[in-house]
Amino acid sequence: MSATSGARPPHISRRGLLTGAAATSAAVAAGALLPGRAFALDGGWTEISDGGMTTSAPAVVAFNGNDHNFIRGLDNRIFWNYQRKWVEVPAYAPGDAAPRTEAAPAAVVYQGQIWLFHTGQNRAVYHATYNGVGWSRWTETNNWGNVHPQQSVAVTVLPSRPNQLWIALRHSDNGSLSIQRVIDGRPLGRASIRDWNNGHITSPDAPAIVADHHGNVIVASRLQDGRLRTTRIPQGTNLGSGGWPWFTSGMYANTQPHLYVADNNKRAYAVVRGLDNGIWLADASGPVIGGSWKVTNDQVIASPVLAHSMKGQRLYAVTANPYSRIFWRSITF
Repeated sequence: MSATSGARPPHISRRGLLTGAAATSAAVAAGALLPGRAFALDGGWTEISDGGMTTSAPAVVAFNGNDHNFIRGLDNRIFWNYQRKWVEVPAYAPGDAAPRTEAAPAAVVYQGQIWLFHTGQNRAVYHATYNGVGWSRWTETNNWGNVHPQQSVAVTVLPSRPNQLWIALRHSDNGSLSIQRVIDGRPLGRASIRDWNNGHITSPDAPAIVADHHGNVIVASRLQDGRLRTTRIPQGTNLGSGGWPWFTSGMYANTQPHLYVADNNKRAYAVVRGLDNGIWLADASGPVIGGSWKVTNDQVIASPVLAHSMKGQRLYAVTANPYSRIFWRSITF
C-alpha cells in the first residue's frame, strides 16, 4: 500500500505497511471514533503470515480456534493458510488435475464445517467442505454453466435458520442476479433476484450477501456507473413470490462489494474498493446505505473484506504497494 501525502514515500515493513510519520498521520485520519464515523482502526497493517500473493479478494473464516484464509493464487490455483503457511487446498483426488479458478473464492462456516466455493473455468460453481480433519472432494454446486469465470459468488448462513446457506451470484449471459439455497446440506434450485416490478436486477459484477441478526437477508450490487444499491429480503420470504424494493446510494465501488455484520452492534456494513482505489465503508443496516467514510488512503487492487477472526474483527486488503500482498488490520465499530 502507498501513502498519498509527503514528497518522500514512507518505509514499508513486513509487520506494518506504514511506519513513522506517515503511520501517525494515517492513524489520525482513520483511527478513533469521531462524530458521524462508525469505525475505528486499531494498530497498523500486518501481512498475513508466509506472505501469499493474489489479485482477488481473500476469503476468511474463524473455525476450530484458527483463522482460515483462502486466496486465488497467481497461477489460478486455490490456496489455504491456517498454520502460518500457504498450502494448496487438497480437495481433489491424487491423479486429478488441480482445479483452476479466475475468481476469488468464498467461504463460510456451515453445519460445523467450512464450506469453500469457487467458480470454475467452465462457468459452474463448485464447493468442498473441511471438517477440521480433512477435505471433501470438489462437488458441483449447480450445473447452470453460466456464471462468469472471473466472478466470485457470495455466501451467508442465516442465524435464525442455521440449516440454510444462501449463495448469491451473477449470470454471464445477461448480467442478472440469482440466489441459490442450500438447506440441510443439500443444494436446491435457484431464484432470480428481482425488483419491486418483478424485473431482473443486473450488475456488471458479482453481488454481496449477508444475513442480519433479525434473519433478514441483505443483498448489494453495483450499477453500471459504480453506485451501490441494496435490497432487504425479509425472514421467511418465498423467493419465488416476486421482487423487492431496491435503493440506490451515493456510495461508489469499482469492484464487487462486500457486506458484513459487526460482532458488537449487530449492524450491517458495506465495504468497497472505491473509484479512487481506496477503502470505503458505509452503514448498510437501513433500507438505504448511509453516508460513506473513507477508511484509509492506502491503495488496493481488489475488493477489501471484513471478517470475524479469532482475535476480533479485521479488515483485509490486497495491496497495490507492495503489489498483490495481503494485509489485515483490526477494526472496531
